[in-house]
Amino acid sequence: AQNTPFPSRFSVCRYTMSGKPGSAGSPIALSQPTQDGVFVLTMQNGENRFSPATVSAFHDALTTVEAYQGQKALVITGCGKFFSNGLDLRHVAKLRSAERIAEYLDLAHTLLRRVLLFPAPVVAAVNGHAFAGGAMLALACNWRIMREDRGFLCLNEVHIGLPFTRGMAALIRSTAGERNLRDVAFCGKRIDANEAWRRGIVDQKVPADQVLPSAISIATKLAKEIRHPNTMGEIKAGMLEDAAACLAAKVEPSAVQALSRL
Repeated sequence: AQNTPFPSRFSVCRYTMSGKPGSAGSPIALSQPTQDGVFVLTMQNGENRFSPATVSAFHDALTTVEAYQGQKALVITGCGKFFSNGLDLRHVAKLRSAERIAEYLDLAHTLLRRVLLFPAPVVAAVNGHAFAGGAMLALACNWRIMREDRGFLCLNEVHIGLPFTRGMAALIRSTAGERNLRDVAFCGKRIDANEAWRRGIVDQKVPADQVLPSAISIATKLAKEIRHPNTMGEIKAGMLEDAAACLAAKVEPSAVQALSRL
């Protein structure tokens, strides 16, 4: 990931589309921190799927934020129409063995687990569609702001014949709310911002040009309030122990087989 200056005015992708904050071809861009310790991580690779290169750059960015000394918070957003569409199925199609598919699922699990347990407040600025693993990435964040006029949050695995791994199921149970599991997880319903807000899945629904500013505003408030972000990470690890353990466990063979059939 490339560190870049934090823009003086914020709107989703206005600056990334013009070549900032990341260079052309970079799947992840990480801003410099504000004076309050707020970083913005922007996924800028089309549908923002979890390709190995994207996941690697994502980890690099998280490592940079984690190493920052002082109070801090992280905003995660996407570029264009998509927050993220999750697993890179084109990449999966090139994998020719169950072992390599399992390794790829472990790669996705590791990213979701790291965001879930990140030792600082994490705010998702959901600028567009968040499907499957992309929806799980948003759920792994502690606060969620969603664009109100366009875009869906959808766990569509039931529609493509891909059961959740135990790690993914545990993440969803821990973050989406028990009352939402039937419609959101079992039935794969497409949820727009209004419904996501009514269900308590997102914290705010705002116009497109306010998604990133609103997320940054929340992150700034949190960075100021939470004086010990590492302690927050320890609390997350305790409260989300089951989901974290499932995401850290070896991927079950049935999930590998299901993914290999797509």
